[in-house]
Amino acid sequence: MTKIIVKIIVILAIATFTSAHASTTSQILNLSELNETMVAETSYKVTSTKRFTQNNVLPEGASIYIMPGGQLTLSGATLKCLQGSSIYVMGGELLLDKGHIALAENTHMSLDGSIIDGTGSITANKTTLSAPIRQIFAQSIQVKGKWIIDKAFPQWFTESKTIDWSTAINKAIVMKGAGEVFLPRGVYPIAHTLYVHYGIKLVGEPGRKEKSTYRGYDHNCTIL
Repeated sequence: MTKIIVKIIVILAIATFTSAHASTTSQILNLSELNETMVAETSYKVTSTKRFTQNNVLPEGASIYIMPGGQLTLSGATLKCLQGSSIYVMGGELLLDKGHIALAENTHMSLDGSIIDGTGSITANKTTLSAPIRQIFAQSIQVKGKWIIDKAFPQWFTESKTIDWSTAINKAIVMKGAGEVFLPRGVYPIAHTLYVHYGIKLVGEPGRKEKSTYRGYDHNCTIL
C-alpha cells in the first residue's frame, strides 16, 4: 500500500510540473498591444493593427498568429525570424510597405489563403511553407531563398484569371529551385519565355474531359 501511494504522489507531481511548464511555454500575448521586445518560445497574436517601423526580431521558437481583423505591416522595416520561429496568417493581413521578412533556418510560414500584399521581399533559408493552391503573394512581392516544399504552384503568384502565366510560372520555378513545379489541370496562356533550368520538372495534371473556356477546346490535360 505504501509503495502504491508513493507512486501516485510522484506521478501527480510530474503531471503538475508538466502542466505548469506547458502553460508558460504556450502563453499567447497580444502583439498589437506589445511595446516590448518579443521573447523566445512565446506566441503572439495580432488582432488589430500593428506596424513595425523599425527592424524587429522574432526569437527562436516564437510564433506570430495574424488573426481575423488583425493586420501586421512592415513599413520600411525588416522582421528577422530566428531558428524555429513561425508566422501564421489565419484570416488577417500581412503587409509589406517596402519591408522585408528574413527567415532563418528551420522556420515556418503558414498562409490560409490571404495574400501577402504591398511591396517588399521575403527571403527563406530552408523554410517550410503550407498554403492553398491560390494566390498568396502579390505580384510586387519578391520571394527569394531556399524553401522546403514538395512542389511549387504558379497559382501562388497571380490571380486565376490572368491572361499571361509566364511570370507566375517563372517565379514558381525560382522558388522551387529544383524539383517539381505543378500546374493543376487547366489552360495557361503564355506570352513570354519560360526559363526552365536544369533540375526543374514542369508537371501538368491529367484529368477528366471537360469543356475549356479557352477557345472552346475540349481537353483532359494541362495546356500551355
